[in-house]
Amino acid sequence: RLTTQGFAWDQPIADNKTKEGRAMNRRVFAAISGSRTVLVQPGQAR
Repeated sequence: RLTTQGFAWDQPIADNKTKEGRAMNRRVFAAISGSRTVLVQPGQAR
């Protein structure tokens, strides 16, 4: 099962008033669970 949640407006990591800030706020956080959970932060995926 996949679900989505949007956080850019409620939990921004950059200023939404600039083009660059809005680009930084367009991000994806993925958590895949099963017999073990692995969390991958932005920039850590290979």
